[in-house]
Amino acid sequence: MENAVKQVNIITIESSDWEKILNGEKWVLFLEKYFISEEQKIEDSESDCLNQGIIFDPKKIYFEDKESGLIVGEAWTDIIYCLFYDKKNNTNDWTYDLPYVRNEAIKRLYYSWCENKSLKPNHKEGWFKSKKFSSCLEKIGWGSNYALFLMDIVAYEYEAISVECPWCEREQKIYAQKQTLGRTSHKCEGCGISFAIWHLF
Repeated sequence: MENAVKQVNIITIESSDWEKILNGEKWVLFLEKYFISEEQKIEDSESDCLNQGIIFDPKKIYFEDKESGLIVGEAWTDIIYCLFYDKKNNTNDWTYDLPYVRNEAIKRLYYSWCENKSLKPNHKEGWFKSKKFSSCLEKIGWGSNYALFLMDIVAYEYEAISVECPWCEREQKIYAQKQTLGRTSHKCEGCGISFAIWHLF
């Protein structure tokens, strides 16, 4: 899965991964890059957390569909683990214990998996011994630098509307989010000029 953080809280995602998130198959998002603000670092360092590579400060994130460019939904980060499997993207200046952080992330994922499957967890390192859980790790793409555990996931709904470009007067379809007061920025397929449409549903 190729993800890129375009802004502080917007994450580009494949539509297949978004479907997995919605149906509960994937409740952890793995990213190569994720912006952690100085404010988050300070808040985390002042908390009673055991390791600064584990961030408990919840943040709202938005998901942008890679193909369509639409913001398809939102979620809150329950907890973030800094795994740093790709060290070249590690831009953080704090000290951390990678084996501990990675083990805690896998352990949390294992207990969440057991809960979702209505299974009794094996407290004696079941996350290393279960073949089914190992298969789950492979399916959701365990690894990368950041593991974002998600909660309060919301999918946005859109409807297609026909509009006429004010510049070349070519009619075309765009997608506007339902039940939203605001504007839809749009680039004309005909002349390539961007314009905005104010809408109220």
